[in-house]
Amino acid sequence: MIDWVAEVTEGYSGADLAALVREAKMRALDRVLSGDERIKITREDFEYALGKVHPSLSKEVLSQYEDFIKRVNLMV
Repeated sequence: MIDWVAEVTEGYSGADLAALVREAKMRALDRVLSGDERIKITREDFEYALGKVHPSLSKEVLSQYEDFIKRVNLMV
């Protein structure tokens, strides 16, 4: 499942990913408290969380970051 999460979270910052996991975790907890015996975070929990947590990094910011990394690597 980690590969799928990585594919669908382009533009998510570390804080965005933390919020996504927290939201998925809370969704799983709600299921368990409602009587669901599956005590694990499912893809459906992540899909729900993706509807609530959105990426905070724009393509422009990502491009600027990539340019910075290229410049730093040229200096080394």
